[in-house]
Amino acid sequence: METKTIKLKKPVQVGEELISDLVFRTEATVGDMMDMPVDASNHTIGDYLAMAAKLCGKPLAVLKKLSTADMEAVLIAVGEAVAPGQPTGAKG
Repeated sequence: METKTIKLKKPVQVGEELISDLVFRTEATVGDMMDMPVDASNHTIGDYLAMAAKLCGKPLAVLKKLSTADMEAVLIAVGEAVAPGQPTGAKG
């Protein structure tokens, strides 16, 4: 399983724990996506943050405390996990 680490610009305090980075799986599963609306035009930031929580294994409450700059990096990671790029290589 490949992962991507995002170093938070503004760490998040949760109780006694200071979270300074989030480690995401780089590929989402169908199970991760089951609660997402089928129509992509109806997705909200909350939907994407819920997906991010699943991909990094942190509670949604942690992701709700992110700065907007950190949220942008997280949303990019979610997009990459949902629609990973195609592998490149020689054409046969």
